[in-house]
Amino acid sequence: ECFKVHHPWGTPKAQHEYVGPTTNFRPKVLMCPEHEMEKVNMYCEVCRRPVCHLCKLGGSHANHKVTSMTSAYKILKEKLSKSIHYLISKEDQVKTQICELEVLITQTEANGEHAERQVNQHFESLFEILQERKTEMLKSIEVSKTTRLDKLRTQREEYQGMLENSGLVGYAQEVLKETDQSCFVQTAKQLHTRIHKATESLKTFHPAADPSFDEFDLDFSKEESLLKDMCFGSIPDEPVINQSLSRVYNEGLICWDLPEDSSPTDQYILEYKKLDNEEETSWQASEKVFGSSKVVCNLDPNSEYSFRVKGYRNSVSSPFSAEVTFHTPPGSVFSFLFDDKCGFNPDRLILGKKRESVESVAGL
Repeated sequence: ECFKVHHPWGTPKAQHEYVGPTTNFRPKVLMCPEHEMEKVNMYCEVCRRPVCHLCKLGGSHANHKVTSMTSAYKILKEKLSKSIHYLISKEDQVKTQICELEVLITQTEANGEHAERQVNQHFESLFEILQERKTEMLKSIEVSKTTRLDKLRTQREEYQGMLENSGLVGYAQEVLKETDQSCFVQTAKQLHTRIHKATESLKTFHPAADPSFDEFDLDFSKEESLLKDMCFGSIPDEPVINQSLSRVYNEGLICWDLPEDSSPTDQYILEYKKLDNEEETSWQASEKVFGSSKVVCNLDPNSEYSFRVKGYRNSVSSPFSAEVTFHTPPGSVFSFLFDDKCGFNPDRLILGKKRESVESVAGL
């Protein structure tokens, strides 16, 4: 049914040959996708695909460069053979790189576990500090609360004694019933003093303690902000090699800068490699650099070198800078030194604008 829908009778598609599903299908003849009745017999070098003669005569490949299928077959087969031979010849290198990748995988697993342990330890330490501070602060609140309650309860008992038939008032009422004048005077003198103090306290009532705990209000906004912003060491900005200040001869002086408003870095690593079309070269890394320039020695003459640099801050590295290529001069650079023993006056020598020659002035 599907064949009838997509290959209706009376159309060229009805003449198509069909086969059942298989994993080893290989077409007998490769037909042109644009001209279904035409076999492909040429190869378009622009589109890199087989085409038929109609495609070249008036189709989409009319203005493209094409070659014969035989020629394309030989060229592509030769290229494929060379590529396969190259891969086979690099088998030892591939095995070495596989071993390096296995080492990197092992290091990544170990370093990842170590980083997890460190984070857990840091947070456990943070939790302990928070728990300790929590205990101390809660204890301080509890002590203040107990002290204030004791004072307020004592004051409440004193005021309860001022009520009729209780405490101080009740005792004073009993003293008033005393008929013996000498006993009354002796007792009433001290009692009057106590009642006077109670009367004055009624006129100027002040609670013995403040019920407010405003001084214990914990401002956690700063710490909360710090905790929310907690992160791993920030990645340093990518350095930029300064081509106008860099110089490459038989030795290379490579200078770089950080983008504006960038935080300073602790150190840099400069990497360089010689560009060779015939052989793949590896990057060579310099020692740690604590400034913004580095001198690279023993460069080959008449060669191209690529340079890149990255920065470090607290063991966190930035991305590598964009690679910059320099070409060394075709011959060794002539180096010279004038001193008093030579009999020449260095004040009468002029260095050329291109820094390639030295000229003498009158009087030398």
